[in-house]
Amino acid sequence: MTRLPHVSFTNLYGPTEATIASSYYTVPECPPDPSAEVPIGTECDGEELLVWAIDWSQFPNGEIGDLYIRGVGLSPGYWRDPERTAAAFLQNPRAVDPTDRLYKTGDLARIGRDDGLIYFLGRADSQIKSRG
Repeated sequence: MTRLPHVSFTNLYGPTEATIASSYYTVPECPPDPSAEVPIGTECDGEELLVWAIDWSQFPNGEIGDLYIRGVGLSPGYWRDPERTAAAFLQNPRAVDPTDRLYKTGDLARIGRDDGLIYFLGRADSQIKSRG
């Protein structure tokens, strides 16, 4: 950002299972510290990101929880793998419509206390993300 001050930088977040771009954050300026957190931001149109506890309760802002995605971008599931699909694509326990689904990303996140933006914190398991 220092070298290209005229360029806009946007941090996109989203797994393949949710058509890759589920949230975005346009970085307003070069962070003063290279280790400063850059949020994954706010949901793209038609998507919703939820930070919930294992019992489906919503955490207060600032608390770490599991990141779920719901919305129009969700994949129907994993090709020829109904067991894996059932484990990751869940019926929304808070919805009346039985077709309302959530994707459990396996990522940990929190909602910023002051800004309401979503921050990616890492994985809940030992999956390694390479080039993504």
